[in-house]
Amino acid sequence: MNEIIHSPTRLRVMATMAELGVGRRISFKRLVKLLGVTKGNLSVQLKKLDEAGYITIIKSFSATGIPATHVKLTREGKAAFDRYLADLQRILKPDFDLSEERSADD
Repeated sequence: MNEIIHSPTRLRVMATMAELGVGRRISFKRLVKLLGVTKGNLSVQLKKLDEAGYITIIKSFSATGIPATHVKLTREGKAAFDRYLADLQRILKPDFDLSEERSADD
């Protein structure tokens, strides 16, 4: 399992970003609201994802000078998330036939 993605908050961030799509931005404020986490916690988790190359954090200023932070998923991040989901599927779905065991218990 990918330990970077496996953390609950980072997993939720990655799932949200994957739904949004590679290269599409979402504001830090919107992520805080969607995920129901504190700004501090989200900031720490985003930094870890950014250091792994899974997301890009974009800091800018609005036309009125108000700072804004946006996040976007990288191609590497999407590929890592897809691998994580495939690993999870393999864990959750046995690689053997249980049909005989089911019928024996019925």
